[in-house]
Amino acid sequence: METTHRTTPEETRERILAAAREVYVRNGPLGATTREIAQLAGVNEVTLFRHFGSKDRLFSEMVERCCSLTQITDFDEESGDVRQDLIRIGLSFARRMERVEDLIRVNMSAKSLNGESPILKGPMRFHALLTEYLRRQIDAGRIAGDADRLTRALTGMIFSHVMGKRFWNQDHPTTEQDIAFYTDIFLKGTLQS
Repeated sequence: METTHRTTPEETRERILAAAREVYVRNGPLGATTREIAQLAGVNEVTLFRHFGSKDRLFSEMVERCCSLTQITDFDEESGDVRQDLIRIGLSFARRMERVEDLIRVNMSAKSLNGESPILKGPMRFHALLTEYLRRQIDAGRIAGDADRLTRALTGMIFSHVMGKRFWNQDHPTTEQDIAFYTDIFLKGTLQS
């Protein structure tokens, strides 16, 4: 089933990863087969295993690749305006989640979210960075509360928004106004008087 035109190993690898995502999302981690992935990618299973070694390694690399396409740079510049910083940071977080919403849904339903899951590496890094940012704001007296809990509160609202859009039949991408709404609710509960 190999394709007839010459492709580089990197192109073949990318086709396999794209096919793995499609099959994984459609069938779940247990129902996805390497045979179906190879067929969709236009390669034979031997080629798939030569590139990845195992189904688990293929899925792990696919999830890691999809979830880490962009570096988290949202915290590189602080404007001094907590509200504007949180809107910018929150919008970036929402858009990252929208790009991998299908993988999040499959992993949540497959009960495979544990500390080792590649899908959690990005969110865990984001959580740590947001917690550090909020701790700096607490230390500066701009907001009050426990930084870790505040991080969970804000990201929880954004997570609920992104993942709930399908449930509420809303297909539009998350907007700055959406995040501003959640940020304002968040800040009303955390601002120092």
